[in-house]
Amino acid sequence: MLAPSVAWFDSGELAAAAVQLGVPHPTGMPLFCLSGHTLAQIPLANAALRVHALGLLCAIGAAWLWLGALNHNAVPVWRAATGLLMVAVPALALHVRASEVYATVWLLTAAALWVWVRMPVGQRLWAMAVLGGLGAGVHVEAGLVAAMGWLASLVAWQRERQLRWRAVAGSLALGAAIAAMAIAYLPLAAERLPQWSWGDVRSARALWDHLTAATIRHAYRDRMGGGWADWAALGHLIWRDGAWLLAPAGLGAVAAWRLDRRALAATLAVALTDAVYSVLVNPMGLRDDQAGLVVLVALVVLAGLGVATAAQLLAGRRAGPWWAAVVLLAAGGGVLAARPEWGQRDLQAGARYADALLRRAGPGQLAITAGDHASAACAWLQTAEGVRPDTACVPGVFFRDDTQLAQVAGSRDRSAWQRARRVAQPGQRMQAWLQPELQAAPVLWQPGLSGEDSLVGAALVAGLPLSQLRLPVPTPAQARTAALQLPDVATQQCAQASGDAQCRGAPTLADALAADLAVHTALWARHDPAVARVLGEAAVALSDQPKALHNLAVLLVHSDPQRALQLARRAVQRQPDYLRAHRVAARAALQLGDVAQAGEYALAAMAGVTPAERQLWWQELVAEAQPHQRSHLREILGL
Repeated sequence: MLAPSVAWFDSGELAAAAVQLGVPHPTGMPLFCLSGHTLAQIPLANAALRVHALGLLCAIGAAWLWLGALNHNAVPVWRAATGLLMVAVPALALHVRASEVYATVWLLTAAALWVWVRMPVGQRLWAMAVLGGLGAGVHVEAGLVAAMGWLASLVAWQRERQLRWRAVAGSLALGAAIAAMAIAYLPLAAERLPQWSWGDVRSARALWDHLTAATIRHAYRDRMGGGWADWAALGHLIWRDGAWLLAPAGLGAVAAWRLDRRALAATLAVALTDAVYSVLVNPMGLRDDQAGLVVLVALVVLAGLGVATAAQLLAGRRAGPWWAAVVLLAAGGGVLAARPEWGQRDLQAGARYADALLRRAGPGQLAITAGDHASAACAWLQTAEGVRPDTACVPGVFFRDDTQLAQVAGSRDRSAWQRARRVAQPGQRMQAWLQPELQAAPVLWQPGLSGEDSLVGAALVAGLPLSQLRLPVPTPAQARTAALQLPDVATQQCAQASGDAQCRGAPTLADALAADLAVHTALWARHDPAVARVLGEAAVALSDQPKALHNLAVLLVHSDPQRALQLARRAVQRQPDYLRAHRVAARAALQLGDVAQAGEYALAAMAGVTPAERQLWWQELVAEAQPHQRSHLREILGL
């Protein structure tokens, strides 16, 4: 069931951080790292399977506790089989079969529910405080559920007129102490291994920003909505992955109502909490299968109870749970037999991609990777599997952040990088950073063309090491030629990593490369729209990635509004909460003379934004309209 090596998404980074006791991306997830590190020490199977096993164990544990809360007489084999049923739900399988943090959230959530239902009221307060402290060291949602359980326990204890304020203060102090000990891991790990620290956590302000994911929330602020589009995205996720669970889950809900109404109410309350959290706090996670997951876990658990209930009716009370376990195991096994890649799209893509990168690197050479996916996979291969430990893999984004690069510079003994931090001009600083690696003519960085110089950018998309960039300073014509080569380079890299000449066998990898090309599209758009269009068309041809669709639509909104509208619609279909795609759709509809449709998209594009921002953008849209369209558009928008 588990990924045989490094998988895609964040699993490589999280697994490497666990093995090395490093600091992963915000929010740091210290207890996940400590738990994964403990499993990595067990001398069974290979390192990948040992660390990936954390998700599977947490999934089984979550189902075990949740079913125990709903039905304390549940047969153990049935509980375990229900946990394994999660591999048949794609969004859950993603976190069960490889190193991801969300399975630990399910376990802590199920533990909080079990504590609420099964523990005496006097003990709940302390247990919820412990779970809250542990949750703070795992993920904000786990801490939130436990905190709500603590408050509910406080109210219940007060109603019984047995409330002791010493216990309240003591439980709060205990939870805070556990959280503090978990969080203290982050600065200690960053000090010990700065090259495995994906963010600065060594000052109080930096640690707070990391724990609250301030940089991520800022980057995705236009997707932090909470409007109807986000509720629709949650509904789409549940229907896409859990529609087949609804009937048995309904039967399970009826059985739970008869067994323990309080447990069913707690289950529904937890699911509702997750739904509200996903829409209001983490809507950008809905499109990446990283939010709305507890709702799906609740459906799986209720479906397991429903299957057991049906089996008891058909086979009798004693044999029923065993037959239920057989049915659930057959369902999970059948899915894996039919779709072995289910839940990770391509379980081997990350390993092949990073392996190709490391094969090209020279002895002791630094390899700059295009994105976090490649560097995370590279880090895993080096730390856990011993592949090319002489080569350092650093994400290209580190070169844009002085603090992060200084950490890597100190750990890799690259004093020239430290000196480069004192260079004021960004382009010269980039050149100073790269020069020691090139050991040849300097590379001219031209800000605004493609992030880094186009020649470097071509290597970043392909995941090439800097040792292959022994090139003269490019002229603008050479930079343009290099940019036009990006589509071929990206396709070749995808073909090599996927073993598929058309790159259709690795959709996740194609999405990542298309997103890279989309970024280059946007950066070239101001300087050379013709080059930008080539890059945009290549990105869309590689994958229906929302960013690629949107960026090409922006280029075409005036020259080909019909196609721009089609592209924007596809982007919205793929990602309903993509506000920028709604905006370009509104502009394209306006160009086509359809004021009503433009107004509809303009209204949808304002979900969750501030009133001031809404007024500003609507005024800009009205100014872009033809004079005879403006009064109608103002009426639709309520201006």
